Amino acid sequence: MEQWVPLNREQALAARDFSRAGEIFIDYNGQANEILYSILTPLGYQTHVAVQKLEHIEKHPIAVKHKNDIPYILNNPDLVTSDPEFRNVHVFYKSFYGKNGNKNSRWGG
Repeated sequence: MEQWVPLNREQALAARDFSRAGEIFIDYNGQANEILYSILTPLGYQTHVAVQKLEHIEKHPIAVKHKNDIPYILNNPDLVTSDPEFRNVHVFYKSFYGKNGNKNSRWGG
């Protein structure tokens, strides 16, 4: 089993695993998703980033600003919670500081 280590933004981008890119999986909603890349999380498993999820993120003006941070957020989150609706789904959060110095939590993956 691969050992998790916290990575900085550049290291997380370089650590993306594209070996399963193009594979299709069915998500918790029964929807088909195409794997773009995977990244190791602190929970000890690889999580897949899907093309369809990135398309969803691109519809949200605030989230799209952090699209390139997704590998970093998944590898080195500030908080991981279970989705209240789907207990086997994890939501990863990272705190970022905005222009005015306020700390904002943003979902990354």
